[in-house]
Amino acid sequence: MKFIDLSVPINEGTPVYAGDPKTKIQPAGILEKDGYEDHYVCIGTHVGTHVDAPRHMVTAGKNLDQIPLDRFIGQGVYIRVSKKFDLEEIKKVEIKEGEIILFHTGMSDVYHEPAYYDDYPAITEDIANYLVEKKVKMVGVDMCSVDHEPFPVHRILLK
Repeated sequence: MKFIDLSVPINEGTPVYAGDPKTKIQPAGILEKDGYEDHYVCIGTHVGTHVDAPRHMVTAGKNLDQIPLDRFIGQGVYIRVSKKFDLEEIKKVEIKEGEIILFHTGMSDVYHEPAYYDDYPAITEDIANYLVEKKVKMVGVDMCSVDHEPFPVHRILLK
Protein backbone atom coordinates (compact mmCIF):
# COMPACT_ATOMS: atom_id res chain seq x y z
CA MET A 1 0.00 0.00 0.00
CA LYS A 2 1.26 3.46 -0.89
CA PHE A 3 0.94 6.10 1.83
CA ILE A 4 0.10 9.67 0.88
CA ASP A 5 0.65 12.44 3.41
CA LEU A 6 -2.11 15.03 3.05
CA SER A 7 -0.76 17.34 5.76
CA VAL A 8 -0.29 21.05 5.22
CA PRO A 9 2.75 22.81 6.72
CA ILE A 10 2.29 24.21 10.23
CA ASN A 11 3.79 27.61 10.96
CA GLU A 12 2.69 30.95 12.39
CA GLY A 13 1.06 31.80 9.05
CA THR A 14 -1.17 28.72 9.03
CA PRO A 15 -4.80 29.92 8.87
CA VAL A 16 -7.09 29.25 11.84
CA TYR A 17 -10.86 29.02 12.21
CA ALA A 18 -12.45 32.26 13.54
CA GLY A 19 -12.07 32.41 17.31
CA ASP A 20 -9.41 29.68 17.51
CA PRO A 21 -5.97 30.52 18.91
CA LYS A 22 -3.26 31.43 16.42
CA THR A 23 -0.21 29.19 16.19
CA LYS A 24 2.88 30.46 18.01
CA ILE A 25 6.36 29.02 17.56
CA GLN A 26 9.21 30.48 19.60
CA PRO A 27 12.81 29.44 20.17
CA ALA A 28 13.34 27.61 23.47
CA GLY A 29 16.96 26.79 22.81
CA ILE A 30 19.42 28.28 20.31
CA LEU A 31 22.16 25.91 19.20
CA GLU A 32 24.97 28.50 19.11
CA LYS A 33 24.03 29.97 22.49
CA ASP A 34 22.57 27.04 24.45
CA GLY A 35 24.27 24.08 22.80
CA TYR A 36 20.96 22.71 21.53
CA GLU A 37 18.02 23.81 19.41
CA ASP A 38 14.50 23.55 20.76
CA HIS A 39 11.18 25.29 20.18
CA TYR A 40 8.09 26.14 22.17
CA VAL A 41 4.99 25.40 20.07
CA CYS A 42 1.51 26.60 21.02
CA ILE A 43 -1.17 25.32 18.66
CA GLY A 44 -4.90 24.68 18.69
CA THR A 45 -6.12 21.18 17.96
CA HIS A 46 -7.99 22.33 14.85
CA VAL A 47 -5.13 23.97 12.98
CA GLY A 48 -4.08 22.75 9.56
CA THR A 49 -4.58 19.10 8.69
CA HIS A 50 -6.20 17.49 11.69
CA VAL A 51 -8.61 14.81 12.86
CA ASP A 52 -11.69 15.66 14.88
CA ALA A 53 -12.01 13.34 17.85
CA PRO A 54 -15.53 12.13 18.64
CA ARG A 55 -15.21 14.07 21.92
CA HIS A 56 -15.08 17.27 19.84
CA MET A 57 -18.88 17.18 19.43
CA VAL A 58 -20.20 14.03 21.14
CA THR A 59 -20.76 13.82 24.89
CA ALA A 60 -18.68 10.93 26.29
CA GLY A 61 -17.04 10.55 22.86
CA LYS A 62 -13.49 9.23 22.65
CA ASN A 63 -10.40 11.41 22.51
CA LEU A 64 -7.86 10.68 19.77
CA ASP A 65 -5.51 8.86 22.16
CA GLN A 66 -8.30 6.33 22.75
CA ILE A 67 -8.57 5.38 19.06
CA PRO A 68 -6.19 2.78 17.57
CA LEU A 69 -3.69 4.22 15.07
CA ASP A 70 -4.76 1.81 12.32
CA ARG A 71 -8.12 3.64 12.24
CA PHE A 72 -6.30 6.49 10.47
CA ILE A 73 -4.68 4.39 7.75
CA GLY A 74 -6.40 2.66 4.88
CA GLN A 75 -7.64 2.56 1.34
CA GLY A 76 -8.83 5.95 0.15
CA VAL A 77 -11.62 6.80 -2.26
CA TYR A 78 -11.27 10.18 -3.98
CA ILE A 79 -14.51 12.00 -4.78
CA ARG A 80 -14.46 15.30 -6.66
CA VAL A 81 -17.26 17.64 -5.58
CA SER A 82 -18.14 20.50 -7.89
CA LYS A 83 -19.84 23.47 -6.23
CA LYS A 84 -21.99 21.52 -3.74
CA PHE A 85 -22.38 18.06 -2.28
CA ASP A 86 -24.94 15.87 -4.06
CA LEU A 87 -25.99 12.49 -2.67
CA GLU A 88 -26.95 11.07 -6.08
CA GLU A 89 -23.49 11.91 -7.46
CA ILE A 90 -21.80 10.33 -4.46
CA LYS A 91 -23.90 7.17 -4.83
CA LYS A 92 -22.36 6.72 -8.30
CA VAL A 93 -18.98 6.06 -6.63
CA GLU A 94 -18.32 2.56 -5.33
CA ILE A 95 -17.77 2.84 -1.60
CA LYS A 96 -16.83 -0.22 0.45
CA GLU A 97 -16.96 -0.76 4.18
CA GLY A 98 -13.80 0.42 5.92
CA GLU A 99 -12.66 2.82 3.21
CA ILE A 100 -11.54 6.39 3.81
CA ILE A 101 -13.53 8.88 1.77
CA LEU A 102 -11.63 11.96 0.58
CA PHE A 103 -13.74 14.81 -0.79
CA HIS A 104 -11.97 17.32 -3.02
CA THR A 105 -14.04 20.51 -3.27
CA GLY A 106 -11.30 22.81 -4.51
CA MET A 107 -11.38 24.85 -1.30
CA SER A 108 -7.72 23.97 -0.74
CA ASP A 109 -6.99 26.37 -3.63
CA VAL A 110 -8.09 29.28 -1.42
CA TYR A 111 -6.55 27.98 1.82
CA HIS A 112 -4.95 31.33 2.73
CA GLU A 113 -7.93 33.45 1.67
CA PRO A 114 -11.05 34.45 3.66
CA ALA A 115 -13.23 32.38 1.29
CA TYR A 116 -11.71 29.22 2.79
CA TYR A 117 -13.62 29.90 6.01
CA ASP A 118 -16.51 31.95 4.60
CA ASP A 119 -17.66 30.18 1.43
CA TYR A 120 -17.14 26.43 1.85
CA PRO A 121 -19.83 23.91 0.88
CA ALA A 122 -21.25 21.71 3.62
CA ILE A 123 -21.69 17.96 3.51
CA THR A 124 -25.43 17.32 3.84
CA GLU A 125 -26.95 15.24 6.61
CA ASP A 126 -28.25 12.69 4.08
CA ILE A 127 -24.72 12.21 2.74
CA ALA A 128 -23.32 11.86 6.26
CA ASN A 129 -25.97 9.24 7.09
CA TYR A 130 -25.23 7.44 3.80
CA LEU A 131 -21.51 7.26 4.66
CA VAL A 132 -22.31 5.94 8.14
CA GLU A 133 -24.57 3.28 6.57
CA LYS A 134 -21.68 2.33 4.26
CA LYS A 135 -19.50 1.98 7.40
CA VAL A 136 -16.65 4.10 6.07
CA LYS A 137 -13.59 4.37 8.26
CA MET A 138 -13.10 8.10 7.97
CA VAL A 139 -14.15 11.15 5.95
CA GLY A 140 -11.60 13.73 4.80
CA VAL A 141 -12.22 17.12 3.23
CA ASP A 142 -10.10 19.93 1.81
CA MET A 143 -12.18 22.48 3.71
CA CYS A 144 -12.10 24.00 7.18
CA SER A 145 -15.14 21.99 8.26
CA VAL A 146 -17.56 19.33 7.03
CA ASP A 147 -20.55 21.57 7.86
CA HIS A 148 -21.75 24.83 9.41
CA GLU A 149 -23.26 25.68 12.81
CA PRO A 150 -25.00 23.98 14.56
CA PHE A 151 -22.73 21.22 13.10
CA PRO A 152 -25.20 18.32 12.59
CA VAL A 153 -22.85 16.49 10.18
CA HIS A 154 -20.04 16.55 12.73
CA ARG A 155 -22.31 14.78 15.20
CA ILE A 156 -23.50 12.19 12.67
CA LEU A 157 -19.97 11.28 11.57
CA LEU A 158 -18.37 11.42 15.00
CA LYS A 159 -20.93 9.12 16.63
